[in-house]
Amino acid sequence: MNCSQSARATIAGLLWVAIGVMLLVRGFFPYFGITKDASGLNWALICIALGVVVGAAKGVFVLSKSSRRVIKRIEDRPGQAPFWSMYPIVLVILIPVMIGMGLALRHFYGASHPGLILGVYAGIGAALLASSLPFFAAAKRF
Repeated sequence: MNCSQSARATIAGLLWVAIGVMLLVRGFFPYFGITKDASGLNWALICIALGVVVGAAKGVFVLSKSSRRVIKRIEDRPGQAPFWSMYPIVLVILIPVMIGMGLALRHFYGASHPGLILGVYAGIGAALLASSLPFFAAAKRF
């Protein structure tokens, strides 16, 4: 299926938003039941807050470079092109590896370290949401 540059940028942004929201939901609901410890600290809220702050910063300062590279690939293919052409093959290979790492993290540490899972998933979700913004700006520009 061929798409315009604007459509490819919008699809890329929506994909990053969808994955970011999915990670926030998958990290939040199973692990939000973390209770307060003896000192009264609510570890769930602390993990979410740290994950979102660090993740948003990572999205703005690190992942935005990746989104700019994808936008550059979209710009380099003017007119109609397949929507999957916006991602380099390395990223296509890296995505299943990252999914596998997330599943392994949940499997091996989910029960014993739920705050870690909550923080990591919230952080990565926030990073993807923050770094999706350049896609929508580029879609308006095309």
